[in-house]
Amino acid sequence: MEVNDLLSTGVVAAIIILIFFSTVRRLLDLPKVPWIVWPIILLASAMPSYMAYTVLNPGEIFDKAEVRAQKDTFKLDIPAEGEYALMVTALLGPEDEDQNTDNTAYTLRYEMGGKEHRVTGTIRRDSGSNEVEVDVDAGNSSVRELGKRRSGGLGEDLQDRHDIKGAGGTLEGRVTNWKGAAAQVLFLEVVKAPPAAYLLWIVALVISVLGIIIEGKYGVTEFAGNVGLLTMYGVFLRDGVTPLDTYQGVGMAVLPAAIVGLLGVGLTGQLASKMMAPKVNKGES
Repeated sequence: MEVNDLLSTGVVAAIIILIFFSTVRRLLDLPKVPWIVWPIILLASAMPSYMAYTVLNPGEIFDKAEVRAQKDTFKLDIPAEGEYALMVTALLGPEDEDQNTDNTAYTLRYEMGGKEHRVTGTIRRDSGSNEVEVDVDAGNSSVRELGKRRSGGLGEDLQDRHDIKGAGGTLEGRVTNWKGAAAQVLFLEVVKAPPAAYLLWIVALVISVLGIIIEGKYGVTEFAGNVGLLTMYGVFLRDGVTPLDTYQGVGMAVLPAAIVGLLGVGLTGQLASKMMAPKVNKGES
């Protein structure tokens, strides 16, 4: 396992452990801990763990191609069963003060099953950096099989993943936009897609609602917010992280998760706790 992969795993583990023990500490303040909280915490913790592994380890490459300029064409075979994604990885060119070598915007149009689809992306690099770029034998091996990989830093985006729309078959495409000289080659790889985003949202919302109910019924402070943060972290890892983003991308994905989980789900849990709290009569002391 590479150093960046270890750091990525460490970031995810640290976030999960921090939230997990924070939640357990509050549970121990209760006179009696309801059994239902444990499976909810475990499910919430499993979601970012599984998604981090899935997005950072896309697995087998089913087909590959490369493009270098506008109007280039490509053809890829897509397996018949399952959902697949197109991994787009940049081989960066040398920096040049006379050209825009900080980014490359691209558009790929492709046809599957008689329908045309379009994906867009922008490769961004850190200006002034002369680090070793992705080093491969173009056309003979995948980006992840040979050589040294240049991982993206903060503000960089060297790799995109796009869900492939349509059933299995032959994908035929072309480059309809190529602006900027950051990338001299884009490597296209067909890999297994992570679970669909809508499924992750459904799972996250169900677990979050259960967290809200538990906080409201048993008065577990911040339980819903912590559960919401962990489940939403898994959701935002899905579309925000690729292998070359490594630990920095993994860490940044927690920010939108915190907004939706801690603020959205957490505040709803606090409201539920107030609404479901036992009423105290004025005559009682």
